[in-house]
Amino acid sequence: MHWDAIAAVGEILGAMAVLATLVYLAVQVRHNAATAAAAIYESALSGFNDLNLTVASDAELASILSRGMAEPDSLDATEAVRFAFVMRSGANQFLKMLHLYKKGAISRREWVQLGGEATQIFSTPGGAMFRDEHPVYVELFDAIDRLDSPRGSGPEFGSLHTRSDGPT
Repeated sequence: MHWDAIAAVGEILGAMAVLATLVYLAVQVRHNAATAAAAIYESALSGFNDLNLTVASDAELASILSRGMAEPDSLDATEAVRFAFVMRSGANQFLKMLHLYKKGAISRREWVQLGGEATQIFSTPGGAMFRDEHPVYVELFDAIDRLDSPRGSGPEFGSLHTRSDGPT
């Protein structure tokens, strides 16, 4: 065999090894990205779960939240403070999910579903009062105002299946 032929075979084998390495790395990067996205989403949802468990395990707090949503003026001063803290916790979680959506960590479909839940909460009498008294959450409130109601009366909610799955 000539040295040129041996060199050509070596180059071909080297190119195949590089290609195999690149394919392996692409598969690993994709797997790691999916794992990281799942961890981010799980972490974000654990905040909602913690809030739900806090309210569910405290009958008095559950009553305050229920009354505060329906008739915020019926709360005494201490109950109003507790109500506001629970609402802040919820708003912080929704704001975190909005930021994850904007960064592409959650899909548009997931954000629209969460935004629908936020719309339900912040459109109650107590939720509306919270919105008026807490302008620090204007980014969140503006984002959910751009979504439709959970009943699907507006264009974005109704056309969810015709839009891309990523942030716009």
